[in-house]
Amino acid sequence: MNYSVKIDFVQLPENEAEPLVFGNAELLFTAIKNVVTNACKYSNNKLSKIKLSVIDTEIIIAIEDNGKGIAENKLKNIFQLFY
Repeated sequence: MNYSVKIDFVQLPENEAEPLVFGNAELLFTAIKNVVTNACKYSNNKLSKIKLSVIDTEIIIAIEDNGKGIAENKLKNIFQLFY
């Protein structure tokens, strides 16, 4: 299946070395890849949008799609294993 991903960089600092993330690069990559793949998979047009921004000391990654989403009454359960 073909998926499309659009990436938008917003409010990035002029100094490229400023945004620094401490963590396991492989696990971070896998986590972001899983969320983006699910966004494409469940989006009506198989498209997801990633917006990356740096505000003060925070790096913000927002992932958006146009799928039906998760019912509000089920949101509390999404972090339960195998839900």
